Amino acid sequence: MDETSVRAYFERAATAEPPTSTVDVARARRSGRRRLTARRTAWPGIVLGVVTAVGALFASGVLPARATGGHRPPPTSTHHRYVAGAPASFDPAAIWATFGWLPRGSSVVAPSDGMTTSMSEMEASGPNSQITLMAFAAGQCALTGPFWYSQTGHHRIKPPPGAGPVHIYNTVRKRYSVGLRCNWGGTPWIPHPLIPAGHLSNGDPAYTMIDLDGQPSALVWQYATGGWAMADWGGGARPAEIMTVAEHVRYRAQLRILFPVKLLGMPANWQLSGVGYLVERGRFVAQDLYMGPIQDPAGMSLHIEPAYSPACGLTGGRQQSVWFEGARGVLVSTPSQKNAILDIRTGRMLPSKAQQDLCFPSLHGMDVDMGLHDQLGAAMNLLRHVRVLGPDPARWTTHPLG
Repeated sequence: MDETSVRAYFERAATAEPPTSTVDVARARRSGRRRLTARRTAWPGIVLGVVTAVGALFASGVLPARATGGHRPPPTSTHHRYVAGAPASFDPAAIWATFGWLPRGSSVVAPSDGMTTSMSEMEASGPNSQITLMAFAAGQCALTGPFWYSQTGHHRIKPPPGAGPVHIYNTVRKRYSVGLRCNWGGTPWIPHPLIPAGHLSNGDPAYTMIDLDGQPSALVWQYATGGWAMADWGGGARPAEIMTVAEHVRYRAQLRILFPVKLLGMPANWQLSGVGYLVERGRFVAQDLYMGPIQDPAGMSLHIEPAYSPACGLTGGRQQSVWFEGARGVLVSTPSQKNAILDIRTGRMLPSKAQQDLCFPSLHGMDVDMGLHDQLGAAMNLLRHVRVLGPDPARWTTHPLG
């Protein structure tokens, strides 16, 4: 598959009803960014998920200091009964919900997805666990009634002589009394079973979310009227620690993300729909921006970071050299292709959208990559709305739209 196919596959995987298979599409979506640029695919030396501790933020009290062993601090007063209502949407340029407590040795790292207008995300990593905090805007999650859920069964059989172990996977349907559907990026929303998991310290009920393997994967709670949140864990995180994390979430934090770019005079009906960010040297730094009109809100993607190589790694399509503000780049045009996208609901191959990809390895000291659906216009014309602020953080902005 080409880059467009990969992008479309994960977007569809996040939204489609799962077939009889072993794939948990919600987990698959959270395992990596929804859209990958060919530039980064071609240069494997780049670290996409920079896991840098935010020491300056810990020191200033903006983010929690590492917990002392076994200490359970008093809960903060920002829970469901103190939050009148969930916001209708989030500003992707600011992190709305943040950690107020983390297990010993954990620190904040770059999340898999980041901020969107419907979901606020922050991630932490420790020696034995990884915790992802997600808060959803009003109406982006809804409880279900009783439903059947397809889970993966697994057993080993005796292998033939000289062969390794043979694993057999099958689908088992199980009925649950309640589930939660959330907007992971489109429709139809995929329900996941919920099991009561006690109460938060303020009395609000908490639930354990079950994954396709029938295992607990997240703690879920309603933080406000119409708003749900969850702490997704991996590794050796203990239930008591996850409960403490949930009890100390700081809502309405509005931590501003730093942008090394300014978007000027974008079309009136366009909006910033998502921001993927890194955590480095005590700062939240935008690296991926998604924008577009309401009918294609992520139709334009922008990846930006300090320049690291004099060459572009774009491949495929029709290539041509282009110049912009004294910098040389490459424009690749990829026409719509038949049988390029796998629809996991039907198993059919669908056509891809025509795509333009721009790469400037050193534009004002920054590596800039743009992806654009053809229907939204010419990439070079839209690039004129992008002002690159250079590699000096002192020149970056927390307000990218101007």
